[in-house]
Amino acid sequence: MTAGEQTILLVEDHAPLRNSISQLLARRGFHVLEAGEAKPALALFHDHRTSIDLVVIDMMMPGMSGLDLGAELERVAPKLTILYISGYTESIAAVSLRSQSPDRVLLKPFTPEALLVRINELLGLPAA
Repeated sequence: MTAGEQTILLVEDHAPLRNSISQLLARRGFHVLEAGEAKPALALFHDHRTSIDLVVIDMMMPGMSGLDLGAELERVAPKLTILYISGYTESIAAVSLRSQSPDRVLLKPFTPEALLVRINELLGLPAA
């Protein structure tokens, strides 16, 4: 599998960051679906469930948290791969998730290269 065959659902409430990440991933050949909060993300997931390979979720969003969104997605798709991004390094949720699954959390600020490396690792792709 190579980049270009994968679809990533990106859920980030901060529009400038969401746009930057989306553009980066698209330039690397990924198909990107975008949502600014949980409810539209759930709708996108249900519409494209069979084609989504990875979900990138901001842990802290208004309304439903990223962790709650991830739990809901994993409930309906237990094998779904999720990468959580967070700027709240000391939050209990971030610390707990990092200790349980360090490869599933990327702390902000991160470089574009760090994001691509982590996504490629999670998808089993060669280094970018």
